[in-house]
Amino acid sequence: SALGTYNLRASNHHTREALASLFLFYLDYVIIHEMSHLIYGDHSRGFWKVVGENMPDYKKKKHSRIF
Repeated sequence: SALGTYNLRASNHHTREALASLFLFYLDYVIIHEMSHLIYGDHSRGFWKVVGENMPDYKKKKHSRIF
């Protein structure tokens, strides 16, 4: 794929820097999202309020697509 390659014979894996950047872009959102589930076990308005209080721009990441 465009993000990484794997050579089975050489047992060599290459991941593009873009993939690491994507990972870092979403990492804080994923952590805040999951930690918010400690307060709300669902995706209610209260849940999203907690997410928004900790990450005001969460909608940008929530609605963006990796591919």
